[in-house]
Amino acid sequence: MLVLLLAHELMILLTGIQFPDIDTMMSTLTSAFEETMSSGLISTRTQAELNDLLLPWRFAGWLNVVMCAAYFTIFHGMLGASLGKLCLGLRVLRHDGSALGYGWAFIRYLAYFIVAKLAYTAWLVPFDAKRRTLYDMVLGTNVFKPVAVLEAATPES
Repeated sequence: MLVLLLAHELMILLTGIQFPDIDTMMSTLTSAFEETMSSGLISTRTQAELNDLLLPWRFAGWLNVVMCAAYFTIFHGMLGASLGKLCLGLRVLRHDGSALGYGWAFIRYLAYFIVAKLAYTAWLVPFDAKRRTLYDMVLGTNVFKPVAVLEAATPES
């Protein structure tokens, strides 16, 4: 996660995204709050100002999604693990013990992203006895320790 945080901050610097200053944000939010409290509606002008304030945040968020997709696709596709998993000696493999490859790694990230957005934090909780998350069960993948990798790769008799 630290790697992704640093990479995200570097991308913000390189793209030159300018976030609004706190005074502008507070002024616009105060206007929106006052209008809502007085009439129950926000004026078109204030809505436009709110949208302008949110634009750099939206761009930064989608930039982060693309960067994370690239990171997990490349690392899981090439090495079978993210940097954190490599440090712990873990690998992400398919149910038959074969490597993911870039295509499956990308699909796994998309499934993770969808589950994470729909279930929010439920993707952290293992769902079955093999400690697989929902997206791992659907895709037939799992995170293995090196000993478990050898056992999973050998066919059962």
